Amino acid sequence: MRRRAVSQPVQLLHLGIRLNQDTWTATYKDSELTLSRRELMLLRVLIENAGRVVTKTALTEQLYNWDDDIGSNTLEVFVHGIRKQTQKSLIKTVRGVGYMLVNEVSQP
Repeated sequence: MRRRAVSQPVQLLHLGIRLNQDTWTATYKDSELTLSRRELMLLRVLIENAGRVVTKTALTEQLYNWDDDIGSNTLEVFVHGIRKQTQKSLIKTVRGVGYMLVNEVSQP
């Protein structure tokens, strides 16, 4: 008999964020997010590593190919785009290292 391939979950959930990997769409507290493909990829990596710091190097490797032209502040722009449509405190910047999706959101 053939073994079934282990597949990744179709939807990732974290603190009100729902990312559907089949349709590459995301919602935050039931509101549709308008994110680019790379912003969605960044969000996926952060959700998969929630509570852990993901280095900028690791994020860049996940989002780009060797032959892609990468701007110096590209990740910052993507993070800003996600924060703008969700809650700013969801993604923590670890200065000089990378970013982390928090496990608990402080209320303003």
